Amino acid sequence: MSTERADRTTLYRGAPVVTGPDSPPAEALVVRGDRLLHVGTEERAREVAGADADVVDLAGGLVVPGFVDAHTHVLMTGDALTRAHLRDAHDLAEIQRRVRDWAGANPDAPRVLGQGWLFSAVPGGRPTREVLDAVCADRPVYLDANDYHSVWVNSRALEELGITRDTPDPVGGTIARDPRTGEPTGHVDETAMHDIVWPFLAAQRTDADRDRHLAAAVSAYAAAGITGVVDMAVDEHGLAAMDRAHRAGDLAVRIVGHWFMERVGDTAGHLAQVATAARLAREHRSPWLRMAGVKFVVDGVIDGCTAALTAPYSNGALPEPIWDHDALAPAVAAADAAGLQIAIHAIGDQAVRVALDALQHAVERNGARPRRHRIEHLEYVDPADVPRLARLGITASMQPVHADPAVQDNWRAMLGDSRADRGYPWPEFSATGARLAFGTDAPTAPHSPLRNLYIAATRRSALDPSLPPNVPGFALPLADALRHATHDAAWSCGAEDERGLLTPGRLADFAVVDRDPFTEGSTHCSRPASCGRSSAGSRRTGRADSGPAGPAVSPVVRRRGRPSTSRVGSAVAVGSAPASRSRPSSTQPPTASPTGPGTRGPILRVPRRRRAGPASTPTGPRPTTPTCRTSPSAACGPRTTSAPTPSGSACRRSRRTRATTSPCGRSSRASSGTRWWSRPASRRTGPLSRLPPTATSGCRRCGRPSRSSSAVSRRRPGR
Repeated sequence: MSTERADRTTLYRGAPVVTGPDSPPAEALVVRGDRLLHVGTEERAREVAGADADVVDLAGGLVVPGFVDAHTHVLMTGDALTRAHLRDAHDLAEIQRRVRDWAGANPDAPRVLGQGWLFSAVPGGRPTREVLDAVCADRPVYLDANDYHSVWVNSRALEELGITRDTPDPVGGTIARDPRTGEPTGHVDETAMHDIVWPFLAAQRTDADRDRHLAAAVSAYAAAGITGVVDMAVDEHGLAAMDRAHRAGDLAVRIVGHWFMERVGDTAGHLAQVATAARLAREHRSPWLRMAGVKFVVDGVIDGCTAALTAPYSNGALPEPIWDHDALAPAVAAADAAGLQIAIHAIGDQAVRVALDALQHAVERNGARPRRHRIEHLEYVDPADVPRLARLGITASMQPVHADPAVQDNWRAMLGDSRADRGYPWPEFSATGARLAFGTDAPTAPHSPLRNLYIAATRRSALDPSLPPNVPGFALPLADALRHATHDAAWSCGAEDERGLLTPGRLADFAVVDRDPFTEGSTHCSRPASCGRSSAGSRRTGRADSGPAGPAVSPVVRRRGRPSTSRVGSAVAVGSAPASRSRPSSTQPPTASPTGPGTRGPILRVPRRRRAGPASTPTGPRPTTPTCRTSPSAACGPRTTSAPTPSGSACRRSRRTRATTSPCGRSSRASSGTRWWSRPASRRTGPLSRLPPTATSGCRRCGRPSRSSSAVSRRRPGR
């Protein structure tokens, strides 16, 4: 790119700009090269930009810092987009149908691949090879579970893997066997999957396959408004693919990686892996591709009864951690001494305690030094261990989408109600002073950041909004959820000085949502977004399917040195993946995509681009006073009243009261937890001062959510 193009100045106007926590919204942005030059009033922005600057009219909506997915798996996400999607297959017959359809649509594929099945869809939670043999006996079948901690295979797959009744279980893993015959049943979990299944499949892939998976994932992330990711399981093949894309200038999102630590039989083997990770961290330090540390997986998952707990599961199981303290502590101390960031997967309360003890051991052994270690998931934690994260300076890296009620049946059944009511306690970590960073863990869950925010703010299901909320007392204000998915997520990977806020001098990584969920309700976050993608040089990513009428997001990552192929701010439709690239087959159920429904939605308005000059439209700030955007007679749902309402509790669409009618017919007024504003009317300063309605409103008699004009239950998102 020429110097002239690299230093091009662009003014973005026409939408309020969320610059960061506790800050009033700005009116405009000025970007020069890949940096923010000005964030503030439009009048001043025009002065700073100059008469020769390009102008992008965002035509309403909301500008937010670019989302940073604090925990994901990049190439696995791209691979998942090509497989049969099973996340919303609710019974065995539906799983079999989708496997059969995928096999029929891909007759030349040497293996039948699927992902996302749930234990609750399998009788007794015990998948068997015979079920898959019944629909596909002539080719190997591999179906990764929704949590990617186990794989379900058929008889042909067992044969090519060489798994027999005599194959031993590796440390930390299990090959399920028939208790009468000892023959493998077709279910392989944890390290048995890591050591046997995944290496075999990886050997069948080519570099071209990995490049294709990376491109599909990056396109999907960018289309969802994600400008940066933290990959939590990088191996040599994945890193090579990322490096090829980086050298070619094809990375459209910034990647921070953690080297995956394999559990082997001796400390020397673990220390050798730490040394490899330290070398890679020195070699890969680009703003677009950086290796930051190591990733340990201390336990499994609650759904599969492989997460390490201090008390047995409801079925009596009590598994040991994959990494016990004696194995983990020396490796963690070595990584800490090498200056690596340590990420530890720990879901059960016993695993969390093992992780905390190992990190504390590293602090005691290596003394004071800069650290930014993290624990991943933290789904069920002993209350006594919650404050330890803040004391040790550990980031709580969590994924709200895992708490979706639609995938919680087996999770709750295996854990038991008394413990399940402490599941995913996000506010507790923040209350004790720990940093909370949000990710999606894609492809174990949809990668959409808007769905993540919806679940965080409501504890409701983005897959089936009719379900009751999952422990609604742990819901967060939408403004807090947004901060955890942007600035705190950037902080978690050491990028808080460059990303996560929109202030002059920072990287110009931002996303444009075509409607404001703070004024129209967090319900809009539950729907698949319609998105565009542009960068410095203004490269468009292509078209994709999307869900119905959700907010549109146009992520903008300004990058120097890239050729220009389209206008900055051009927008396209979005969904699970670009239709022209990675749609597996025409027979794939549209609702099975990792990002949700696959029906077409609205296309984001293409911003108008022109040279800067005298404004042809008013340039003052957008009003923040509540206004009705639709007909008052139809906007607020059934049985609302028109009586005057206290300040701060009126419906944002028609200013009517939040009087509601519950499913059992009893009228009630929404609780104080549904008040829209977090500050008095005289102090309303912008989107981040507004709280979303929480999931606390409902009928005291039947316990079900009220039909209300509030954003949570006003309208069911499209499926």
